[in-house]
Amino acid sequence: MTHQTVPIRSTRIFSRQSTDVLSIADSDVAEAVRFIREAARAPLTVDDVIATMAISRRRLDQKFCQVLGHPIHQEITRARIERISRYFQRHQGISPKEYRRRYASKA
Repeated sequence: MTHQTVPIRSTRIFSRQSTDVLSIADSDVAEAVRFIREAARAPLTVDDVIATMAISRRRLDQKFCQVLGHPIHQEITRARIERISRYFQRHQGISPKEYRRRYASKA
């Protein structure tokens, strides 16, 4: 019996949230991002994030800007948008970008 190697080309790669958080070197930022992603389905403010941390608001915001390139409130917005996009894709069967591309000319 001959074994043959057949290369399979990936069509899409999905990044899991747990993988994303683990790649953040700063433990304070990683902890805050993890909290934001878990709490993004509910109303969430920067003060809510700070209340879970043992660090000042100013210092955590500085760390966010250094590590992620944006402040805490922007990460909250980003997490909400990502959640909404996944919800949209699950119910429409396609991404918002693909939906716009398909149906933009029909509007």
